Amino acid sequence: MARLFLLTSTVLAVVLSVVPRAYAENVALWQDPDRAASAAASNLAGTWQDPRGNRVEITQTGNQVSLRTSSGLTFQGSLAGSQLSLSYHFPSVERMPAKWRRQPPPIRERLNQMGIRLEGTVSPDGRSIEAEFITPGDVTYDPDTLEIEEITEARSRTVLTRELPSFELRFVRPTDAGFEGLEVLNYREPFFVEVRFDDEPADDERTVRLDWGAGSGKEVVVSKTSDDPKVFRSGLLYLVEPEDSEREAGVEP
Repeated sequence: MARLFLLTSTVLAVVLSVVPRAYAENVALWQDPDRAASAAASNLAGTWQDPRGNRVEITQTGNQVSLRTSSGLTFQGSLAGSQLSLSYHFPSVERMPAKWRRQPPPIRERLNQMGIRLEGTVSPDGRSIEAEFITPGDVTYDPDTLEIEEITEARSRTVLTRELPSFELRFVRPTDAGFEGLEVLNYREPFFVEVRFDDEPADDERTVRLDWGAGSGKEVVVSKTSDDPKVFRSGLLYLVEPEDSEREAGVEP
């Protein structure tokens, strides 16, 4: 069996996998669809739009999410699994809806504390969010004590969608003119895994999978390159022939 190693610039870093010798010159390359969908569903950063074509910009750091609507409102909150929970609070009385501004200050403050909420569910493939905007509506309160008796809620639903960038996967090696594609992987010849996207992804890393049949394979991390943000590339890789001890142990090449 052949070993697949990952190199840093100076030292041997990690043994990635064991590759059957019969497949060493024909290793298939693909992006694990389940892993890709999981990554997309957990990273919402990018441009989305509603059914009317209004654009929404989402930024994300860890599980903290910020969503800016086409009207300029910025909702903030978090993503827990597939559940998105955000809210918006008006920065001043002047920015509040007229219906809120007519209320006594304590009532107005309570409405703004509740804010406008956005509750959403992200699809498993990360391409859509079923969202519901929840806004405080009519308020019933005691006019003498201003104690709130009831606040109704106005709800509106929408679906936000995005197009994930398409990509091309290939094996490459460096040349004086840049990186060129490889059709065959030979033992001890260094190579890289390269991913070229049509549009720049929001994240800086992706995971691809080297597969050599019979359910065998290994994931490899590719990172955004500094010269072209639409190109991601792995660390240096190469195939090593099986050792004599493996042959003596009866391991099929």
